[in-house]
Amino acid sequence: MKFFIALIVMLNAEQYPKVFTYQYVNFIDTKSCNDFLITYQDKLKESIEGQFGVDNLSSSAMICMTQDDINKISNNIERKKWQEQRHI
Repeated sequence: MKFFIALIVMLNAEQYPKVFTYQYVNFIDTKSCNDFLITYQDKLKESIEGQFGVDNLSSSAMICMTQDDINKISNNIERKKWQEQRHI
């Protein structure tokens, strides 16, 4: 099973988090993925802050997940957005 690094970002002005995947990095198990996150956590944090701006970030998390898990989270966020739009 392949594991990917999922980046979940909550921006100050947004109601829902954004989910990104580092497509060029995948791992065969969670241990190697988590080890990578621990080893490069400072560089990854700098990269996130550089891309989104420190003042724009409410919070962020990097998690090792399967593609199915990433899809479930993304689909749940989209479903909530659609449900909210129906109430308007």
